[in-house]
Amino acid sequence: MPNDALTQERTAWLLASHRRCAGFTVTRFADHTGASRGRVHAWEKGDRKPTIAVVRRYESICGRDLLPALDVAHRAATGAIGGPVIRRPTVTAAERRERTFALVEQADGGPMSGADWDDLTCLVSTDPHPCLRERDVRMLTGRLTAELCAAEGDGWARRQEALARLIGHPALGPIAIDLCDQLARDREFTPGGDVLLGLDGSRHPDAAAVVSRHLRDPVSPEVEAGARLVAEQKRRLGHLPGRTPSPRRPGRPPGPERIAFAEALAHAAACDVGLPAGAATGLVIAMLYDPDATARYVAIRLLAASPLRAPLAHRIDQRLAAREPVDGVRLLSALASLSDDRRTAERLACALDVPAPIRDAAVRSLGHMPGDSPPALWRHLMAPRTGESALVYALGMRRRRALLQEVVDDPARSPATRAAARWWLRYLPDGGPLDK
Repeated sequence: MPNDALTQERTAWLLASHRRCAGFTVTRFADHTGASRGRVHAWEKGDRKPTIAVVRRYESICGRDLLPALDVAHRAATGAIGGPVIRRPTVTAAERRERTFALVEQADGGPMSGADWDDLTCLVSTDPHPCLRERDVRMLTGRLTAELCAAEGDGWARRQEALARLIGHPALGPIAIDLCDQLARDREFTPGGDVLLGLDGSRHPDAAAVVSRHLRDPVSPEVEAGARLVAEQKRRLGHLPGRTPSPRRPGRPPGPERIAFAEALAHAAACDVGLPAGAATGLVIAMLYDPDATARYVAIRLLAASPLRAPLAHRIDQRLAAREPVDGVRLLSALASLSDDRRTAERLACALDVPAPIRDAAVRSLGHMPGDSPPALWRHLMAPRTGESALVYALGMRRRRALLQEVVDDPARSPATRAAARWWLRYLPDGGPLDK
């Protein structure tokens, strides 16, 4: 699991990489942004944690939204819960209340972007006594958990951080924790395991009790998996009592061949854009092989926000296109977050000569990757040989309501599969995919 010092190093690499790729020397960037050369060096060596103003300066030259990835990385490293580690601009109490009430009203039926959720929960996290009703907190928590199952990329990260802020609030947290517990105990709520993930940093005893209960008596394998992921993080932070069932032992660390593969992948991608690999090497190793799921997710988010996103996606795509089955599932998971090209995943999803886990991972990846696949391909994937869980997930993520209804109406499908499709039809947000 990354620590604060390692996250500072990776943050510094991300900022410096974008400056170099934008063609700015340290001196020119300092002049462009009004900062001193010494401050720029401190940011890019990890000696100073960036503020929101610093992040915005780098975003202005790279044209990317870096804040979601940095929020995720710093919270995971420090175990902070409640307000964001990278502080937002200060507002007056009156401005905070006015903006909070406007966003709560918007969330109660209107469209909410990832930036809206970020704004709302950052405002709430700085108010120890927000004037929100229990109904409001349950509405916000319920909507966030539903949108988490239909968002992707930075949109998912922002909503996950927003949920963590609600859960971590000293006054609102117990209400949000209770609703997450109810959803996880609902056998028809397909993503029950995912809603537990926001409990990882909360020190409230209710959060520990919920995780312990779902470890002892999970309603589904998905809920058990989610509870175990949260338990690993809470044990690291000292939140769980000793009598709580221990998480499963992590898998074996990668051997030298896999480390060498990840190192070569990082160096090749960095070379493609004229950068030293630096912290990218450790990030690629973590993305593919870290036994901790949170560490893998943090690495993917940082790499997706970096200049290495496109070259890494291209080189992973090449390995998958060659039908090399080793680590195919992990490579597909990375590709889903890094690539805009669906063709290799589409071919693997339809292939009969690759192992079923790789084929199913390819189907799930089609749910996350930008754009959509032709109707004929989705129709082909409806065949019973396709992993039903992966198929329903991908259909839901891509808003394929007609095909989800076919799954619901098909008596040949398993009860669990039909229930999952019903859930998607019930909770699927209107319109296209949620913002990334």
